[in-house]
Amino acid sequence: MHQCKICNSKNISKQDKLYVCDSCQHGYRIYDGDIVEFHKKDYRNSHRRDSKEFANNKVTKFFHDARKKIVNTRLNYIENYLNNSDRVLDIGSGAGTFAKIINPLVYRVDCLELDPRLIDESRRLGFKTFDQNFLTQLFDEKYQTVFAWHVLEHVDDIHSFVQKCKAISDKYTIIEVPTNRKPSRNFEGHLHYFSQQSLTTIFESNGFDTVSILEGVQKPAILGVFKS
Repeated sequence: MHQCKICNSKNISKQDKLYVCDSCQHGYRIYDGDIVEFHKKDYRNSHRRDSKEFANNKVTKFFHDARKKIVNTRLNYIENYLNNSDRVLDIGSGAGTFAKIINPLVYRVDCLELDPRLIDESRRLGFKTFDQNFLTQLFDEKYQTVFAWHVLEHVDDIHSFVQKCKAISDKYTIIEVPTNRKPSRNFEGHLHYFSQQSLTTIFESNGFDTVSILEGVQKPAILGVFKS
């Protein structure tokens, strides 16, 4: 019998490719492979936005330019939560586009990414970039704020992920996840399909306070600010 990954309810129904919780409306998809290896090797190859994002297996200027509007809009949402003394961590940081935007506003930005090409680009931009699964990565110090933009839906052990965010963040964890989306025919790395209720439940059940829930930037999506 299936059990909800968020609220542990056993009131689950099967809808298309998803198992959906009748209690918190959270959907999840079963994937039999190694989700971390999928994101290291396959995700960007099968779900890149444009063929011009890479040249000779390296990130191009086009990759960053295609994301500038998104990251600048996100900055408008979260700038009030930043301080120039803050150390922040961007999980699933891609090529460092968001890190580059917020870098002048904080003391330091560290990044965490799985795709080797994006790691190389992030490091080229000067950011300390961890290359391990977040759940196994060891951190020497805490951060004031942790960001995870369109990451949580890709994570298998979601409670452990949120618990680790709380363990390493002094102030906030700020995330955006897609919502009200149907599963794609071909697997795109999404294991979780959030409702607003399931998103707040996963954080509040792990000791966070909900500060703000807004409409996300990459619509349809939810942007959540949670206080440690």
